[in-house]
Amino acid sequence: GQEVSTPDVECHTCHFRVCPGCTTDGICTSCVERCRPSDPPSPKKRQFKRKWLLTRFWLRYEATTDKMWCIACQQYPQLGHSVPFVQGISNFMLCSVKYHQRSGSHAVSLALWQSGGRVTSVIQTLPSHVLQGILALFGTVYRIAHRSGPLSHSEGDAELVSLNGGTIIPCYRSPPSGREVLRFISQPFRISQGLVIKESSFFSIASDSCTDRAAKKEELFFVRAVVDGVMATNYFSCQPLPSGTAPGIVNALKWAMAVAPEDNDTLDQRFAAAPRNVIDVDDDEHEEEEDERDEGGEGQEEQEEEE
Repeated sequence: GQEVSTPDVECHTCHFRVCPGCTTDGICTSCVERCRPSDPPSPKKRQFKRKWLLTRFWLRYEATTDKMWCIACQQYPQLGHSVPFVQGISNFMLCSVKYHQRSGSHAVSLALWQSGGRVTSVIQTLPSHVLQGILALFGTVYRIAHRSGPLSHSEGDAELVSLNGGTIIPCYRSPPSGREVLRFISQPFRISQGLVIKESSFFSIASDSCTDRAAKKEELFFVRAVVDGVMATNYFSCQPLPSGTAPGIVNALKWAMAVAPEDNDTLDQRFAAAPRNVIDVDDDEHEEEEDERDEGGEGQEEQEEEE
C-alpha cells in the first residue's frame, strides 16, 4: 500500500518541470503547436464584376489599386460637391454604390457624360420620384419666401408635404438647405439685376435686416437703378450675417455684389468715397434764401425810386 511518486520531467522547450503525463516526446502541452481549424468559407460571395459592373455602365474598377470609381463624375465633376467616387473608393459595399447612384450630383454628371457635355438642363432626365421630390422641395421653399416666413418653418412644411403623399429628402429639410434652394431659385433674378447694374449709369443699394431667431440674422438687399430713364427697385440678394455689426453688413454686401465684375479693392474704394448718411440741403431752404434775397433787392429798388 505504499504510493510510488513519479519524478517530474523537464520540458525541452521551456525547461519547466511537468509531470510525465503532460508531455509529448519531452515537450509539455503548453509548447506543443496545435493546428487550429481554418475559418469556414463565407457562403456569400461578392458578385462585383459579374453584376455591379454589368448593371451600372458608369462604374469602373481597377484591380491594381483595388478601387472603384464613377467615370461620369470623374469627367464632369460638380463644383461644391465632394464625391468619393471621383478619386476612387475602396469601400466595396452595395449600399454606398446605391447611395451614389441616387445622389443629385451623380444625376447631373451622368446626363452630361451621356450627352458629351451638350445638355444644359437635366431636370427632365431625372427619375420620376427624384423629379417630384425636387418640385416639392422648390414649391415648399418658394411658399415660405413668398409669404415672407422664416426658413425655420421648412421642417414643418416638409413634414406636411410627406403626410400628403409627397417626397422630400430628409437632408433637405433644414434651414441651411432651404437657404441654398432659395439661392438657386433667385439665380435668374440675380443675373438679370447684374445686367441692369452693368447697363445703368446710376444705382443705389438699400438693405434691411431681419432676424429669424436671436442667433440667426440675415440682410436683405434691394437695388434701385435707372434703366432707359425709368427708376426701378428690385430685390437683389439675401445674405446671412455672422454678426449684426457694420463690418458684418459690409462683408455681406460684398458677397451680394460678387455678381458684379469688381474685386474687393474696387469695392472698398467705392465704399470709402461714397457719402454715408449725408443729406443735401433741402430745396425749400434754398428757395427761402433766394426769396429773402429777392425781397431785399426789391426793397432797395423801391427806396431808389422814392428818392
